[in-house]
Amino acid sequence: MRLPDSLFGRLVIVIALVIAANQLALYLFVRHTLGAARAQRMGDLFAGQIQLVREIRGRAPVLPDTRAGALLLVPGAALGTPPPAGSDLAQAEQTLQARLGPRAALRLAGNDRLWLEWQGKHPFSLSLPSYSWRSVKLLFLYWKFITIAMLAFIGALLALRQINRPLSRLFAAMEERGSHGLPMAAPMAGPREIRRLIQHYNRMLSDLRALLDERDLVLVGISHDLRTPLTRLRLGCEFLPDSARSAREELIKDIQELDAILDQFIAFSRRGQGEDWVLCQLNDIVGEVVQRFTNPVLGLRVISDCAPLPEALMQPLGMRRLLDNLMDNARRYAPGEIAVRTRVAGGMIELIVEDQGPGIPKLLRPQLGRPFAGVSQGVSGTGLGIAIVWTIARAHDGEVLFEDRPDGGLRVVVRFPWRNQEPQTQKT
Repeated sequence: MRLPDSLFGRLVIVIALVIAANQLALYLFVRHTLGAARAQRMGDLFAGQIQLVREIRGRAPVLPDTRAGALLLVPGAALGTPPPAGSDLAQAEQTLQARLGPRAALRLAGNDRLWLEWQGKHPFSLSLPSYSWRSVKLLFLYWKFITIAMLAFIGALLALRQINRPLSRLFAAMEERGSHGLPMAAPMAGPREIRRLIQHYNRMLSDLRALLDERDLVLVGISHDLRTPLTRLRLGCEFLPDSARSAREELIKDIQELDAILDQFIAFSRRGQGEDWVLCQLNDIVGEVVQRFTNPVLGLRVISDCAPLPEALMQPLGMRRLLDNLMDNARRYAPGEIAVRTRVAGGMIELIVEDQGPGIPKLLRPQLGRPFAGVSQGVSGTGLGIAIVWTIARAHDGEVLFEDRPDGGLRVVVRFPWRNQEPQTQKT
C-alpha cells in the first residue's frame, strides 16, 4: 500500500489507525470484562421467560399457534440454527441450560428471529419481539467508521495547522532572495522542533552570508591592491625605448589581460548588487555589444539576428556584462564567426550566442556555473566568465542552457521571463 504524498493524507491515515486500534482494544476489554456478566443476565432473562410460558402451558396444555405482531408462540421445536460458538448468545445459552437443563435452547432463524426453545413436557418455541442482530451490528460499524473518519480528518487538520503555518513561513522566506542571492531568514514560530529547524536554517544563512561577504572582501581587496602596481607597470612600459617596442607591446598586452581579470573579480563580487532595475530594450544592448566586438583588428565576424522584443525590466549593466562574457568566451575559444540572436519563446525572452568552436563536453556543463570551473582548453582565463553569466541570469529569474549546434560548435541560450516589476530574487 502506497501512502499519500501529502502530509495531511498521511496524518489522516495515522490518526484513523490509532483511533481504530483504540476502539478495538476498548471492545476487547469490554467484551472480556463485561461480556460474561451480560451473557449471564441474558441467560437468566431467557430462563425466566421459558418458565413463565411453562406455567401457562401447564394450565392450558393445548396451545394454538399464536402470532400477535412481533410475538410468536408456537408448539413444537423451532426451525433454526444454534448461536455461533463464542458469541454472547452462545454464553447466554450455556447459562440458560445451567438453569433449566439441556431441554432449553436458543435458535437463530434468519436475521431477525431469536427463538427460545423448550423440548420438555408440552414443547414450544417462543420468539420475543426482536430486531435484526446483524443489521444492528452493520449499522453500528457503519456509524463508527464515519465517526473515526471525521475525528481523523479533524485531528489531522488541527495537527497540520500547527505544523504547516510555521513551515509555510519558512517556505515563503526560502522563496525570497536577499544579499548574495541567498534566501531570507525565517521568523521563529511554531512547535519546539519547528523552531529548532528554523533556528538552524537561519544560522546556516548567517554563516553563508558571512562567508560570501568575506570572499567578496578578499576579491575586492586583491583587485584594489593590484591596481596600483599594474598602473605603475603600464606607465613604465610607456617609457621604454623604441628599440624595445615589441617587448613593450607584449608587456602592455599582459597588463591589459591582468586588468581584465581584475575586472572579472570585481564584477563577480558585485553580482549586480546596487544596480537599479530599468525598463529597457534587450536588442539595444545587443546592438551596442555586437558593435564593440565587430572589429577588424580582432579578426572576428559577428552576425546579429534580433527578433522584435517587448521592453522588459532588467539591469542593463548586468545584462551587458552577461553578453560581454559570452562574446569574449566565444572569441577566446572559437575564433571566427559568432552569431547573436534574440527571440521570444513560450513567454520567455531568449538571448542566444553561437560559435563554431570545439564546444564543451556534456559531462563538464553542469559545473560551469561554479566559480573557477571553466574549461581552459589551453586558453588563459579566470574561470569566472560563465559563473558571472549564471549569476546575472539567476538575478533575472532566468537560466543558462548549453547546447550543441547541428553544424558543430556551442550554442548558449540565456532564458529569462518577461516582467515589468522587480523579480522576487532581488527583493530584500
